[in-house]
Amino acid sequence: MNKVILSGRICKDIELRYTTSNKAVIQNTIAVRNNYKNENGEYDSQFINIVVWKETAEILSKYAMKGSKILIEGRIANRSYDKQDGTKAYVTEVIVERLELIDTAKEQSKPAVEETSKQVQPKPQTDPFAEFGDITVTMDDLPF
Repeated sequence: MNKVILSGRICKDIELRYTTSNKAVIQNTIAVRNNYKNENGEYDSQFINIVVWKETAEILSKYAMKGSKILIEGRIANRSYDKQDGTKAYVTEVIVERLELIDTAKEQSKPAVEETSKQVQPKPQTDPFAEFGDITVTMDDLPF
């Protein structure tokens, strides 16, 4: 079973892009705080790469921004690609299958907000990898 549930804050400004097949996609990072303190008595965070597809990506770009707290459910995916210098790069990321907006900076800036939490259940994805700009990943590239 490959299932991940994370709660954290969006680390970068959201950039909604579209693949060549016109599928919405967001690549971002969330900061997930550890539930234990380090030797200095502070909480560290893990920075997790995420990929959000289709309608879920469009909703995320509309209602969230850098600093928004989200809850995601998804699966871990590994992929590789050839960099421009000819070396191979490896990426581990969480493919978001479901998300919930917990508190969003966009909502907080509105004068009246009726919902503080929005839940999104995307349609099943038949094409989990597509073009990311100059990075193309096909199903043949997957290690399984």
